[in-house]
Amino acid sequence: MSFRTPIVIVTIVVAVMNLISNYTDALPSSKKVVAALAALLVIDLLFLLPNICNLRYLVTVQRSLEAAIGRFLLRIGTDRLIQKAGLIHQTKIVNGIPMHYYERPGGGPTLLLCHGITSESKNLAALVLELQAKLPNNWRMIAPDMVGHGHDLQRVQELGIDQFPYPEPEDLGESMKALLDALEIRKCYAYGSSMGGCLVYFLQQRYPELVEKSILISPALEVVLDDQFLEDWRMGRKNHFCWESRDDVKTFMADLSCPQRIKCNPIPPFMLEAIWQDRQARTPDGHFRKCFQKLLDCQGKDPVLACNSDIAPNAKRLVLWPEQDYIANYERGKTFFAKSSKNTIFRSIPDCGHLFHSDGRTVMIHAAPMMIDYLLTDTK
Repeated sequence: MSFRTPIVIVTIVVAVMNLISNYTDALPSSKKVVAALAALLVIDLLFLLPNICNLRYLVTVQRSLEAAIGRFLLRIGTDRLIQKAGLIHQTKIVNGIPMHYYERPGGGPTLLLCHGITSESKNLAALVLELQAKLPNNWRMIAPDMVGHGHDLQRVQELGIDQFPYPEPEDLGESMKALLDALEIRKCYAYGSSMGGCLVYFLQQRYPELVEKSILISPALEVVLDDQFLEDWRMGRKNHFCWESRDDVKTFMADLSCPQRIKCNPIPPFMLEAIWQDRQARTPDGHFRKCFQKLLDCQGKDPVLACNSDIAPNAKRLVLWPEQDYIANYERGKTFFAKSSKNTIFRSIPDCGHLFHSDGRTVMIHAAPMMIDYLLTDTK
């Protein structure tokens, strides 16, 4: 028996167990093990071949197959979450522009869910699943795609990045308000993380009669953006929003994590390849760079997002902030809300970065129990 044979066997067994544990809901039970074995036999063999044969072209083949399998798992995993969460993709023409959103129908209170920059509404399916397990069944949930994100990337492809009307922060907020008006939503609860947190903060300050209570996770307001993060962006040291390789994805994911978690990659290597190639296939080159730069170019101009301290101190909100956030600085966030009234509940999340907690879960899943408790207060 070759000395490599036990290594291959052990690698396959461990990898199969890992895949099954991470993608429990991705496939029907009858097909799960067979699909996992088939996929990982290919992956693990190709991981070994470049070292065995020392042939450069095999690395390209390996990564292509990694991406194909990873994108397949991402797609079916996400589709499964959307289906389990009862989310329905909808489109509404607002001011002549199609706005896309996922909706979980309900006749009770409405919860608006806003994603962050470079993300999209379908990435909130896991959170919806967590929330609906504890919230009453009549809650309605709306998760729109921000302008230039998610389904709206098709419009970017059609117009091209030179013709696409990149929005300023106020434009993003007003487009969200226009969608809610079109859906005849007069009152709602609202959740947002990162740039989505900015949108929710804007809506609650500009339209206090609309947002009854809000939940903000690391809202990326101008004054709280971390100096090192901005310096890395301006000096071109990190391609955070315009990946050029899977190494850029790895760096970005590490920066969204925390030191405890960085020691163990938050995303498996073959999934990094899948995420990068999926971005390449769906997003025109330079799109998210222009999108983020447009927001930075408006620094100091927006009367809401450029404020140095809370300008809606009496608003009812729960603010959750990871203590090791590389993008939205925790100490600055704490200072920003320091003079808010008792209506603002500020809580820190230890051992957590902008997206990943040290236990491997995303911050929104880690925070879901606190969100549920807050939403159910005075609404039972």
